[in-house]
Amino acid sequence: MDKAGGKPFGSPVPTIMRLGKNGEYTTVTPLGPRSYKVSRRVILVHGFGSVFSGKYDIDRLRPFFEAEGYEVVEFNYGFRLFTTVRNPKWAKKLYEMTQPGDAVVGFSNGCGVAQLASLPDEETGRPGAPFSQIVFLAPALDVNVEIGPQVNLIHVWHTATDEATFIGQFIPGSQFGPMGNHGYLGKDPRFINYDRASYVYRIRSFTHLDVLLVDSKRNYFGPIIARRVRECEGVRLTESQL
Repeated sequence: MDKAGGKPFGSPVPTIMRLGKNGEYTTVTPLGPRSYKVSRRVILVHGFGSVFSGKYDIDRLRPFFEAEGYEVVEFNYGFRLFTTVRNPKWAKKLYEMTQPGDAVVGFSNGCGVAQLASLPDEETGRPGAPFSQIVFLAPALDVNVEIGPQVNLIHVWHTATDEATFIGQFIPGSQFGPMGNHGYLGKDPRFINYDRASYVYRIRSFTHLDVLLVDSKRNYFGPIIARRVRECEGVRLTESQL
């Protein structure tokens, strides 16, 4: 895992690293489950090139989350060109359908929609969507984006050879960035990076879509991604650790 990331899949509580004033990372022990309400819902948010909404990308993770006991709902905004211009509109709609404690799983541009939904809207005064966890799969985002303070943990699944997020960062005026290649590189300790090409995993993932479209890879990573969310339910950081 990356230095700002957690232990490989399998640990019941993630190791979270905090960047100290001396520029070195130290281990932070998160609180275990408390009275915080955790929803048993997961919202799936597809990428921008999905002509059939999420049917051929993120919706393929549905059975793995259902196997972990989650109710799965889909947020579909359809195929749109120049989608990042419309992302604030979709983020507002995602906010409106979110229930307190929901986890959200975004793919590609869907990560951008989820990220915007997590932030408070200064114009209207509404708070950020009350997500408990966010999963970014192949995120087309900058490597140091901001996430609303109400979110407990953000899981970033990336691979260095993701061709779509690499190209996307050069599109003028877009929200796209190379987080899908490098993971999160900022200082927020709530982020956990998972390198899909790491030898930690028996099967590795190297492209933008192979983790969803290639049966062997989807059937390997799907349960890991879903189980990781379930393992981290209720995990929070104290204010002093933030």
